Amino acid sequence: MHNICSIRSTTLLKRMSKFILLLLIISFLSPSFSQNGFSKTSHDFGEVYKGNERFVDVIYTNNTGKKTFLLTIKNERTVRVLTSGKAIMPDSSIILRFKYNPIKKGKFTIKTPIYFSHAMTPFEFTMKGNIKEIDNSMGMDCPSFRQKDITIEQEFKFKALVLDAKTNEPIKKAEIKLIINGMLLTTLMTNNKGKATAKIPLGLYYLVTNAKDYYPNERAKYLNKRNDSVIIYLNKDESIIVTEKPDEIIEIKTDSSIIVSIPPDTINTPTETKDTAVTEDTLVEYYQAPNNIVFLLDVSSSMNHNGKLDLLKNSMIEMTHTLRSVDKITIVAYSTFSKILMETTTGNAKKEIIEKIQSIKAQGMTAGGEGMKLAYKQAYKNFIPNANNQVIMATDGDFNRGNTSVDKLVKKYIKKDIKISVLGIKNKAMHATDMQEIAELGKGHYLFIDNYATSKKILIDELKVQSLRRKY
Repeated sequence: MHNICSIRSTTLLKRMSKFILLLLIISFLSPSFSQNGFSKTSHDFGEVYKGNERFVDVIYTNNTGKKTFLLTIKNERTVRVLTSGKAIMPDSSIILRFKYNPIKKGKFTIKTPIYFSHAMTPFEFTMKGNIKEIDNSMGMDCPSFRQKDITIEQEFKFKALVLDAKTNEPIKKAEIKLIINGMLLTTLMTNNKGKATAKIPLGLYYLVTNAKDYYPNERAKYLNKRNDSVIIYLNKDESIIVTEKPDEIIEIKTDSSIIVSIPPDTINTPTETKDTAVTEDTLVEYYQAPNNIVFLLDVSSSMNHNGKLDLLKNSMIEMTHTLRSVDKITIVAYSTFSKILMETTTGNAKKEIIEKIQSIKAQGMTAGGEGMKLAYKQAYKNFIPNANNQVIMATDGDFNRGNTSVDKLVKKYIKKDIKISVLGIKNKAMHATDMQEIAELGKGHYLFIDNYATSKKILIDELKVQSLRRKY
């Protein structure tokens, strides 16, 4: 009897061992465990309103040691998927972009199976969230990878050649600035043959080229391994005039055509006492009142053209570096819908502000009136007494006022001591009149950006002018 029990126990243990071994083999082959090569296994969109992005990028890295293939993705009809490739070499990566197109409000959880050639079972990517408002105005398909920075920085060798536009002769010591997402990535200098090279990640760049005695050249260009070189022609500047300004006048340039001159007797100057020394910081605090700035940004698809969005981002980032802890900043965006991109924060949160500016994307149609209402409400909500309370509307000019009376809105809030300035980004001359009229009605300025040099200073100078403490 004892021997029979021992035999049965041994047989049971063998069967259990085989079962455990089988589970381990399946676990090893399945991509649903931690060593699956995916950057994330799920994404929570949170609460989703009109105008919110509903797509997410997932990176798959092939760590199997051999070539593998993406076979198929079994997505539901409410899910669209875009991939950057099918064949994946060892230690290489692809991007999978998932977009959810809701058909009803409420919470959702969707699992999408993804099949690879090396795995017996599919990997599942889970999306969840809570749809508050349905909005498929941006289209059903996934936006292309050019509309959003690809997470993987695929470096390639960029080549530039700078030539004289009239003679085709190479220009040496020409400076090429490579700006991506509103930030300067690197600055190149051409050699004696007018050439410059650098290893850079793929992306949409704004290129600014300067050389002594030449007009600058600025252009937006998407660069990658297949589109890795540019020829830049510069035109000679035949008339360079240098003028000197009198020391007794402080000049602050607010746009390419308007200069605000401030005679010294219009402002009080702080005096040094026994206990208080006049420093650069105390001068700034004395001359400049706190700022409550609400940016109203046109993020319609037209802002993607000609580097407009990069110039806007660069201008806002440069201004952010000058903000103080007493300053407040809010970002409101408008295209097909209006929304708050960044809740009100103080000037000492520079890193967070810059990250938010860099994350701004442009898509959809233009409807400026509703956006202006929302911006003014935010400015009024965060009003600072005896300070510069101001909306800065940034657009390329082609905005639809809709059913909202913009003039009436501007007049209403100027009575509440909230000004508005309009920042034109490479806008056409036909739009300048309307933009200038809105700014004048709102006791602000019409500002204009059409090049990189202007973008670096224009918002900084505008804040200096608007927040200046004057004699009364």
